[in-house]
Amino acid sequence: MKERDLGQIYTEARAAVGKQPDPSELIAWKNVLGGYKEQDVRSALVEWQNDTTPANDGTDRCKGETMPKATRLKAIIEARHRASMRSRGEFHACGLTIKDERYGELRCLNGALYRRTIHRETGNSHSLYIQDCECWNQWQSTRLVA
Repeated sequence: MKERDLGQIYTEARAAVGKQPDPSELIAWKNVLGGYKEQDVRSALVEWQNDTTPANDGTDRCKGETMPKATRLKAIIEARHRASMRSRGEFHACGLTIKDERYGELRCLNGALYRRTIHRETGNSHSLYIQDCECWNQWQSTRLVA
């Protein structure tokens, strides 16, 4: 998406909650949402603005009347993307990072848990496969049932 388009969406979102644009918040929006399509960001913003759950900010406002953080919109976009892939029967890795007592920090990449290791002498890093992730196992089990 063009930086200008994201800036316009951000400015419109700030105006909708009665606030002036904040340059540091705009930078965060660009960093977090810059890689998504304009349509995806706009539809995530509409979903946020239509959310009527309490804002939990000490007022009577609902969540949709507050300014969303870029990470909140990213979560909405990613959830829609995963739901779309599931509806088409495609696999989408969860990307989860977990702490394991035996292996340390593990990250899900394409449905498998990997540990990143760094070679002491060369400084080169590589990923070491540990086991299949639960997201892969769940997706496989739904395919077997269907």
